[in-house]
Amino acid sequence: MIISDFRQNYEPEQATIARHWLVDHDVGRELLATQLRVMRPDLNVPMMLGPNKHFDAEMNLVVPTLGLEGMKKPDSAWEDIKTSWVFLKRIAVLEFAEVKKAFVSFKGRGYRQAS
Repeated sequence: MIISDFRQNYEPEQATIARHWLVDHDVGRELLATQLRVMRPDLNVPMMLGPNKHFDAEMNLVVPTLGLEGMKKPDSAWEDIKTSWVFLKRIAVLEFAEVKKAFVSFKGRGYRQAS
């Protein structure tokens, strides 16, 4: 090894974690990004992540948080549709919880409500 082999912010535990298939699945990727926005608002994860690979390492670490590390990749188109539907429902629940939390904090600031 030479000095250039050592990066400034090297984290060996992240380098050994295998990439989960959810990181490459379109809807699974949005679910992971939504959970990452909830867990780590300081990262400023965009609302529509798309093919942006910048957050892949962090999203891979979110998979166990959601309890999806043992979920197998869909084998057929029908299984993919069912899996995507489950992910969309979970995204909606996460987004609704964030909106509700924002509304409660806004309401708690003492603003006068219309009567």
